[in-house]
Amino acid sequence: MTKEIKMYEAIDGKLFKTKKGAENHDKKILVAQKEKELNMSSEEIQSKLEEASKANKKITFFLNVAPWYDWAPHQIKMINKNILEVKKTTKYIIEKRRWGKLEEKVLFTEEADKFTDPKLHCGDEYKVRKFYDENEYVRKVFYEDKYTEEEKAVMKLKNKESLSENEISTLVNWFEEVYREEGEARRWSRYVLSVLNIDDELYAIEWDQGLTENQENEYFNQPYPVELKEKEVTIKVTEVVPK
Repeated sequence: MTKEIKMYEAIDGKLFKTKKGAENHDKKILVAQKEKELNMSSEEIQSKLEEASKANKKITFFLNVAPWYDWAPHQIKMINKNILEVKKTTKYIIEKRRWGKLEEKVLFTEEADKFTDPKLHCGDEYKVRKFYDENEYVRKVFYEDKYTEEEKAVMKLKNKESLSENEISTLVNWFEEVYREEGEARRWSRYVLSVLNIDDELYAIEWDQGLTENQENEYFNQPYPVELKEKEVTIKVTEVVPK
């Protein structure tokens, strides 16, 4: 008795009884094409990929799953000379504390035939704190802010730039207060005028001091230069005196 048999056709026209058989045949053809394209043996490609994995975590992941000739077709197709030519990668990083945990933020990444200068991106904002080589292909350069928060706030002040509320708060909390005036206490806050000595120059800052745990201090007004002058004041007082 005759019966119909379902067959699967590979990319070169060969027929297979199972889909898996056709897919395996297609992969062999794809591998052979890639070897011809790169003019390398399967072993040479594997060796190059293992070398490239030191700088490319995606390749590391794929190689941990299987050798390249057992990868999915789209993964095999992505292999090219650029991937196999390993560059030196320099990562410029700044560490920030977030929720009590120190996290790395990559500011810049450079790829070249050799590691780039650690000071390449410093400019007027950063300075090099440390650097080390993860391996022969990856270098990490750690930056830190060139100036402290108070130094940056003072520079903006001297350059007559507008300061943020956080920067004004930094000035009030960091520099010597040489004079203060306080208004009457309101329900949530109190008006305060602080005169600060900032690098031997006096600046006044008008701000609101929070008077409850839920009311934070508020710094909405820009600092302005002042001088303190003392003067004598004569006060005339009227008294009620019995005859």
